[in-house]
Amino acid sequence: MLSPLISLEAHAHSLALISTSLSTSKNDLAKNVILIFFKAKKYKNANFAHLYCYFLKDKTVRFFIVIILLASISLFTNSVLAQGNVFRMGSGATMTVNPGYVVNIYSQNTYVDAQAMLLGTGKIILSPTTPLASLTMGYVDQNYALKNYPVFNGQLEFRLPGKLTLNGDLRVMDTALFTKGLLTMGNNTVNLAGAVETQNGALTGNSKAILLMGDNLSNVSTLSNVQFDQAVAGQTNILDSFQVSAGTVRIDNNLNISNVLSIAPSNALVNANNNLTMLSTAYQTSRITASNPAGGYLEGTMYVQRYFPVINAFTLLTAPLTSPSALISNSWQLGTSIYGPGGAANGFSGNQDTTMYFLSSGSPAQWSPIPNTNNTYITDYLGYLIRVIAPVRPTILMAYGLPSIGNQSFTVSPSSVSLIPNPFASSISFDQLYQLATNTPLIKQAVKVFDPSLGSNGGFISNSWNSLTNNYDQAPLSNLNRIIQSGQAFIVEPIQSGMLEVTEDMKIPGSSLLPFSNQGQNPQPTTPISNLVQCRVNLRTFNTGTSPNSSIVDGVLLNANDLYDPTDPSNYSLKLPNVTENISILSNSKNYTIVNVPMVNELDTTQLMVDNIQGLSSYQLELYVQNFSNTSIQPYLYDRLNPNDLLVLPDNQDVLYTANINSNPNSYATNRFAIVYGLIPRIAFIDLNGELINNAIQINFAMNNEYYIAHYRIEKLNLITNQFDSIAVVLPRYNNNTKQSFNFTDNNVFGIKSTYRITAIRTKQLSPVVSPITTIYQSKNEIAPIIAIPNPFTTKLSVQFNEVPTGSYTISLFSLLGQLLSSQQVTYTGGIIIYPIDLPVALPNAGYYITVKGLRASYSIPAIKNQNQ
Repeated sequence: MLSPLISLEAHAHSLALISTSLSTSKNDLAKNVILIFFKAKKYKNANFAHLYCYFLKDKTVRFFIVIILLASISLFTNSVLAQGNVFRMGSGATMTVNPGYVVNIYSQNTYVDAQAMLLGTGKIILSPTTPLASLTMGYVDQNYALKNYPVFNGQLEFRLPGKLTLNGDLRVMDTALFTKGLLTMGNNTVNLAGAVETQNGALTGNSKAILLMGDNLSNVSTLSNVQFDQAVAGQTNILDSFQVSAGTVRIDNNLNISNVLSIAPSNALVNANNNLTMLSTAYQTSRITASNPAGGYLEGTMYVQRYFPVINAFTLLTAPLTSPSALISNSWQLGTSIYGPGGAANGFSGNQDTTMYFLSSGSPAQWSPIPNTNNTYITDYLGYLIRVIAPVRPTILMAYGLPSIGNQSFTVSPSSVSLIPNPFASSISFDQLYQLATNTPLIKQAVKVFDPSLGSNGGFISNSWNSLTNNYDQAPLSNLNRIIQSGQAFIVEPIQSGMLEVTEDMKIPGSSLLPFSNQGQNPQPTTPISNLVQCRVNLRTFNTGTSPNSSIVDGVLLNANDLYDPTDPSNYSLKLPNVTENISILSNSKNYTIVNVPMVNELDTTQLMVDNIQGLSSYQLELYVQNFSNTSIQPYLYDRLNPNDLLVLPDNQDVLYTANINSNPNSYATNRFAIVYGLIPRIAFIDLNGELINNAIQINFAMNNEYYIAHYRIEKLNLITNQFDSIAVVLPRYNNNTKQSFNFTDNNVFGIKSTYRITAIRTKQLSPVVSPITTIYQSKNEIAPIIAIPNPFTTKLSVQFNEVPTGSYTISLFSLLGQLLSSQQVTYTGGIIIYPIDLPVALPNAGYYITVKGLRASYSIPAIKNQNQ
C-alpha cells in the first residue's frame, strides 16, 4: 500500500510514474488521502503543467485529494480538479484555462487566495458534491490597504447543490452563470464584470454586500439578469450597494438596496422591473447616485421608502417619482393615518383635525387641505405638509412609481414662493442648485425647509445668505441645513419667472439617521463684527402638563448695517406661515423671517407680527441682541398692552418676556409687539436753575426730549447725611419726544445755601437719568447764625452753624427751668455745618432752649418739641 503522503516536487518524469501507479492501484488507495504540492522550483515549463492535467483528467479517480497549487499552471484539456476534499490556489499562483476548455472543480472546499489569478478565457464550473461546500476567496493581506480580487478572465459557472458561502471578494471578467443553488455573498464585494445569467440559481445578499456589474465592457452582452434569494424578505434579497458600469441589467425578482444604487452615466441601463426598493431605516436612507443628465439610465416602476422615528408632527414630504402611479390612499396612507374633512367618504382615516396640506399658489401662499386621498396621486402637488402620526413605533412611508431620472425643471414665479420637490432618491446640495448659472438670476440665495422637531407641530426654518459674514443666517436656529434630503420638499423665493433646474450632478452623498436631520454643512453662528448689529426673536409656547415648559416654535432675525442695500430683494427672506403659531417681521406690507437693513436709527421701529395664538392663554418672546453696545442705539421691546413699560434689551443676554392673553383685544393683536430704538442716553436735562422768592426757592428745569418718563424726582442735599433726599415728585407732560419745561417751589429753606438735583425715573427697567447739581444761595442778612432744625421737632433735633467764628463750642440743651438735659463739644471750621443733638429718652412735649458757647462767640435759641405736628 502506498504511503499516505506523496509530495510531487520533482520533475515531470516522476509525476508520470506516480500517475501510472494511481491508475493501477486505485482500489488499494480508496481510503488514502493524497496531498499533491505543485511547487515548481526550477521546472517552470509547459510540459510540467501538461502532465499535471493529464494526471487529473481521468474521471475515474475518486480519491480524497488535497491539491495545493503554489505556482503557475496552464490547462489545455477538459479537466476535473479535486473531486474530493480541498482545492486551493496559494498567494501568487495562477491557473490558466485556455480557450475552449472547461475545468470542473468538484472540491467540497475551494480556496483562492487574494493574489491568486484564474486566467484564460476558458470556463470553470464550481460544482461541489455536497451542499456544505464553501468558497473562500480574497484573503486580505495585512500589508495591503485595499482588498485584492482573485480574478478569473473567463467564464465562471456556479452549479451548486445548495448554498455556497463566499468568504472573500470575487471578480469574474467574463460571463457569470448561476445555473443551480445559491451563492451567499457575505460581507464581501462581488464584481461580475461581464454578462450575468441567473437561470435557476441566485445570489444571497446582506446589508453589507456590494455587487458590481459591467466593468468589462468588451464581455458585456446585451442583457444581464440578476435574481436574489427571496427566502427571508429584506435579509436574503438585500445589498448595501449595487453598481452597474455597462450593459443592460434587469432585476428579475425583489431586491432591496440599503445604501447606494450607482449606474454609469452613459454605458449602463437598469430595468427596475417593479422589483427594486430603495430602503430607508433608522440608520440610513438609500440613494441613487448622479448619472446620465439626459436620463434613460433607470427604467421600470420601483418603490422608494422614507423612515420616520416615533414622532407626531408635520413634515414637508415629497416622492422622488414621476407619473401619477399611486394614490395617496394606497401608498402613504398605508403607513400612517391621514385625516381630513369628509372622513372616509373622501378617503381619509377619519374626520378629525386635518393632517395633510399642499401649498396653494398666490401671495401670500397658503396651506390648503388635500380634498380627497382616493383620487389624489402623490405627484399632483409635488410636495405635501403631512402630519406623520407614529405614537408607538417608527413609520416607513412607501411611494411607488417611475423614478425621476435626468435633469428636472420646475416653474418659478416672483408672485409667490415656489415649492420644489427633491426629484431624486438622493440628497442634493442647495448651494449647487443656486450656483447653476441659469438658476442664480431666478431665485434668492435662501432656502426654507421644514423641521419636524420644532415645537410640538414642526415649523419652517429659513437659511439665507449673509453677504457681510459670507455665511448662511438661520431663523429659528435648528439642526437642519441647506442639504436637501431624499423625500424632502423645500421652498425657494423667486426673483423673476423662469424654469428652475435640478440636475443630476447636484446629487451628493449623505443620508439621514433621523428625518431631514443635520448632515454637515451646518449654518454656523454668525461671527460677530463690530459694525453688524443683530436682533433675534424666538416665539415660544408652553406645553401642557403639571409643569409646563416653553419651547421654540418659530423665530425671526434682523441684521443691521449701512452696507446692506434696502432695494436688494435678497436682503429680505419671506415668512412662510406654519400650520400653527407664527412670528414674522412686517416690512413694506410683507412678512419676513430674516431681514438685512441699513443701520437702525433713533425712532426706528421693527414691527413684530405674532399670529395663530388666539387659542393660547400665554406665550413667550425670547430676545437676544448683540453689538448694539458698539453703537449709540439702545433697543427696547415695546408692548402695546403696556405702552409705558419698555423692556431694555441688553447686549448678549437672553431676555424672556411672557405675554398673557385676556379679553383685551391688544393682548391677542397680531401687531402687539415691536422693537423700538433710542439714543444712549435718550433724554437730557437743560436750563436747570433756581431763585429765591419770598423766603422760598423756585427750581426751574427743562428736558430736551421728554420720552418714556414715569416721573421727575426733586432731590435736595441733606447736610446731616450728605446725601440727596427726595422732597417732591413732578409728573411728565406728554412723553412725545418734545422739549418740556417745569418748576417747583421749596418752602422749607434754611441756611445760606440749598443744593438740588433732579432724577428722571423712566418706565420699566429703563435706567434713570440724573441732572447736574445746582446750588441756590439765600441772603446772609436774613439768616440767623444759629438755627434749630427742625423747629418744632419730634424725635430728632440739630443745630445749624451759619458762618459763625471758627473754634471750639459747647452745645447744650436746657429745659425752661434751667435743667441741663444734654451737652457736647464740637469744633467748627467754617461754612454751613449741622450738628445733631443727643436727645434724652422720652423727652416730653415742651419748650426748651439751646446754648452754643465758644471763646469768640455765644448764642442762645429756643426749640419746641411737638410730637403731633
